[in-house]
Amino acid sequence: MVTPSMKTNIRYWLSEHPTIVNFRWSSTQSWGSTWSFLFTAIAAYIVTATVLHLLLSLILRRSRRVPLGPIPAIHSLVITLISAVIFVGICLSAAAEIRDTRWFWRRTKTTPFQWLLCFPLGTRPSGRVFFWSYIFYLSRFLHLLRTFFTVLRHRKLTFFHLFNQSILIFTSFLWLEFSQSFQVLAILLTTLLYSVVYGYRFWTAIGLPGACFPFVVNCQVILLGCNLVCHVGVLLFHFFKGGCNGIGAWLFNSVLNSVILLLFLNFYVKMLLENKKKTKAAQKQKESPPLCATKKICLQLLSVRVFSDTSCSYEAGSYSSSWKEMEDYSPLKSDKILKHRPLTPIRVFGGVICLLVYISTAFMFIVYFGPIIAFGLRLFSVHYCRKATAFLFGLWLALWPFLFEKINRTKMVFSGDSVPAKERVLLIANHRTEVDWMYLWDLALRKGCLGYIKYILKSTLMKLPVFGWGFQILEFISVERKWENDEPVLRQMLSTFKNPQDPLWLAIFPEGTDFTEEKCMKSQKFATEVGLPVLDNVLLPKTRGFCVCLETMRSSLDAVYDVTIAYKNQCPSFLDNVFGVDPSEVHIHIRRTPVKDIPVSDPEAAAWLIDAFQLKDQLLSDFKTEGGFPNQDTEEELSTLKCLVNFIVVITLTAIFTYLTFFSSIWCKLYVGLACLFLTFATYFNFRPQPILGSCCKKTK
Repeated sequence: MVTPSMKTNIRYWLSEHPTIVNFRWSSTQSWGSTWSFLFTAIAAYIVTATVLHLLLSLILRRSRRVPLGPIPAIHSLVITLISAVIFVGICLSAAAEIRDTRWFWRRTKTTPFQWLLCFPLGTRPSGRVFFWSYIFYLSRFLHLLRTFFTVLRHRKLTFFHLFNQSILIFTSFLWLEFSQSFQVLAILLTTLLYSVVYGYRFWTAIGLPGACFPFVVNCQVILLGCNLVCHVGVLLFHFFKGGCNGIGAWLFNSVLNSVILLLFLNFYVKMLLENKKKTKAAQKQKESPPLCATKKICLQLLSVRVFSDTSCSYEAGSYSSSWKEMEDYSPLKSDKILKHRPLTPIRVFGGVICLLVYISTAFMFIVYFGPIIAFGLRLFSVHYCRKATAFLFGLWLALWPFLFEKINRTKMVFSGDSVPAKERVLLIANHRTEVDWMYLWDLALRKGCLGYIKYILKSTLMKLPVFGWGFQILEFISVERKWENDEPVLRQMLSTFKNPQDPLWLAIFPEGTDFTEEKCMKSQKFATEVGLPVLDNVLLPKTRGFCVCLETMRSSLDAVYDVTIAYKNQCPSFLDNVFGVDPSEVHIHIRRTPVKDIPVSDPEAAAWLIDAFQLKDQLLSDFKTEGGFPNQDTEEELSTLKCLVNFIVVITLTAIFTYLTFFSSIWCKLYVGLACLFLTFATYFNFRPQPILGSCCKKTK
């Protein structure tokens, strides 16, 4: 039972304490109240979460979780209690403010409800209510820990999550900085929701039964609906009751909230559709179709062939699930040998520094150059936009060959045909390991096409923080592994690459996935069933994507490069490259075929591709016995001087951008924030502006 003395103590500590009554938001009295702190904190959060996600994705298998014990449950309990205290505190403080300023309201004919929605003009960020608004702002940083829990436990990090958390901190700061109206009701609604949601999360974290419906998501929907109604109320009060304080910040806040609402509704609709699909799948599973139906689907696979980059693949029907189950694989038995160099603490330290340098330089280049070059310049000329993008982002991409060949001293051995520079080509390659695509940069750099190489990515990779922005800027093609959805998107994207003035290397991996012994056995079994060649060193290629690319681009292509990649002794992983332990040698064999020599019809082009992979298989067999490909040393070594100059230019530009971001004008910080916001949405909605002068690309004869 709550006694009168307890009520008095609660009221004193939550609304009448001198610290609360005399609170004033200022850069000298309030920690974290400067713009530089805000942007630094948000940038540090994004970079830290991204680096952690990248490191865990590379080091641990996706199925393996990092044990956190009771930490998430304790975190949920702490946020529940803090939210409840803020809710009670702001209720008492709002009541005290209403009581103390009643004389002012009688003169201005203001009601308590109107004050909750609309602060009078000239309101300063001081007093009880703003104290709790400040506590709410600080509590937002505690919520960021949940991002790291998600990364550690599920290895998931999405644009929406980073964007949502960053914007919530940003809007909380705006409330205080501009004494924004509506914040009292917003904090009341939000803290009430957090008390319930995090209390529920604590409940389930300690092993108690959860709800039979998406409880947290439904609570979020309720909060967004209430906020929308309150925003309309603020707008009405502003126009019909003489104006509300901080309306400019409110407008900006409303735009951000609208964006979050759209993203959340998109997620909510997708979740409902997935639940319906799962329900239908469960009903179909009860019927259990006969085994021969699966074989029939496999026989149709040749018409649904795969094209991919590092991990992209199309599969049909039940055949797709079997390939997805093989994404976590172990190396070939022949590959289980000692590393070329030992993994020492010095190499680990150097690898971590290398990752930090590459991520920071990528972030600065993308944020400062991306919106201006890849989107602003594109409004006037797609051709010059691509030239500028290829040059500027080619500077950053050239850091990888510098790492491979000069720092790690990996020997690159090129053989086969000597190809001319800056051709427009369709490049097909075998997919031996997760980093095959990165070694193509070494060849592209030597041919002046480093910034013009394009890959086809699965859509989930486009959601990677920072790097997804880069994929969008470099015009990589995103697919969803559903041919009926991807074919029109693929054809539309390929149609924008037809301008013969633009160099182009369109790289595809027809195998559709990395090579392993287990996958090879399944591929051989399938080839035997359908009467195709049985291959030992590569997987059977999927021809559908290759035929579409060739059909759409044939009139503007010069040749097809058949590239075969092999490694001496050991197939490297990404971390092997970063830490400099492998590979010792990378062998790349190029066979150039003029596009006019490739059959026009799809069946004949598919047969040509299968023949090409038979040749690859024989080349790799000979490589195992002879230790190399025929006709070696067709390319020169990279110039050390040019690599160093490029590295210095990239580091210098990154240093300048870092200074502008953290130590310069507020306008630079605002630009970085808006650039991140713009790049997020451009990537999420696959936005590429059409030029206002002329068509997207010139028609080719």
